This record gives sequence, C-alpha cells and structure tokens, in this order.
Amino acid sequence: MRGIENYYSLNGNYNTPAGTYQVDRKAGTYKKIEKLDAVDQVISDLFLSYGGRNTPNPACAPTKMEEASAARNGETYYVERAEYASGTAVVYYRMEGPNDIDAEAKYLDIYLPGQKTPRARFEVVKEEAYGLLGGSRLTNEYPNAMETLTEVE
Repeated sequence: MRGIENYYSLNGNYNTPAGTYQVDRKAGTYKKIEKLDAVDQVISDLFLSYGGRNTPNPACAPTKMEEASAARNGETYYVERAEYASGTAVVYYRMEGPNDIDAEAKYLDIYLPGQKTPRARFEVVKEEAYGLLGGSRLTNEYPNAMETLTEVE
C-alpha cells in the first residue's frame, strides 16, 4: 500500500500495526510473528469461523461439522467437532438449560491433520461475554493491552 503500514483501529485510535502477535502476559511483552504455530492456527480458524455479528469468515469455514453427546470425566456434554484444513477443534459444552444459549464451553481439544490423539487439550475456566451484552475479550482488551505491553524482538 504505497509504503504505508496498516494499523488496527479501535474507536478511531490507530495504535497497533496490523499483523500477528504473540503476547506473554506474565512478562508483560509482545512480539510480532510471521505465522501461528499449528495448534494456534486451528484455534484461530475456530474463532474466525464464527465471525463477528454472526458473519463467518469464509476463508476459515470448517470443511466438516459434527455434533453429538459424549461423556468426559463422568459427565455428559454436548460436543461440536469442526474440521479445518489446519486441523480439528472439538468443543465440549455443559448444558445449563434447555437452549443453546445455555451452553457453557468446558473443554477444547485440538487435533492436527491425521492425528488420532489431541495435540493440545484446554479446560475453559471462564467464558467471556460476546456480542451486545458485553463485547468480545479480543476486541475489548487486546488493542488497549498492546499499549501497556513492551515490544520485544
């Protein structure tokens, strides 16, 4: 773009150059990286496939989706399995009521292509609000957080 670097804008404040960053919250640092590692790419595809305002990013849409119930740690969960070119994300939800809005994500397993066992397993300890009721942690926190972090090489 004629030598002008793109910047991410939140409320008109151009404070973070567009790109992919790795954040170390404990150290209070961040650095620009060329690309995500394999597990982070699957997680990125999962989040981007949902899209903002219920408009999925077509480039990150799953190639296959499945849903079922499954037992884990002695409890039964509603499970969604999304396959992407980068790998597969399996999300376990505990149903807190009769509607899908009552589903609470509890676990996330990430499989890389061709693998039968998860490369990474995460337990969700807190879900962030999304949409009109509270915004998204990614858009509310990170642009401002970048101002408080120190860039490292």
